Amino acid sequence: MNKLTSKQQNIPQIFLAKGKMQSSQAHKEIIQGGGDISLITVKRSLSYLLGISYVQPFEDGNKRTARLMANGLLMSHSLAPLSYRSIDEEEYRSAMLAFYEINSIIPIKKIFIEQYKFASENYAAK
Repeated sequence: MNKLTSKQQNIPQIFLAKGKMQSSQAHKEIIQGGGDISLITVKRSLSYLLGISYVQPFEDGNKRTARLMANGLLMSHSLAPLSYRSIDEEEYRSAMLAFYEINSIIPIKKIFIEQYKFASENYAAK
């Protein structure tokens, strides 16, 4: 097993081995026809948003990069990108802070779902 760097030791387990297991399970569901590719893609998009924001691999622009990566994944599967333009900045920051400090995805997941519904209704190809 590889040793984790000090920064990786603080990463919630969802982004380490367990995340790989979930990805593998999602892949099996797609191949076996039991999984909904759109739902799996949306879940992965949320994981990109949270994972990149949390790990902060760059000196600056990590949350912007995370939003771009998450939207890139959605768009690569012909799903509407999220704009976050109808969300209050303070609410978004508080939701991300809840994830960083107490590992709760509930607030950001709520925002993500609301924004995905908004994007699907307003930006998706018809």
